[in-house]
Amino acid sequence: DANVVITPGSGFGSKGEGFFRISAFNSRANAVEVARRLQALKW
Repeated sequence: DANVVITPGSGFGSKGEGFFRISAFNSRANAVEVARRLQALKW
């Protein structure tokens, strides 16, 4: 819904369970935009 690609934290080992990873930001503005989009989701 937010058009953001995330990776399950479990892909990085057992300590990653319950987390997710967002990567490939090339600027602070992009990181801020992703945070805005995720915040707008109804979790």
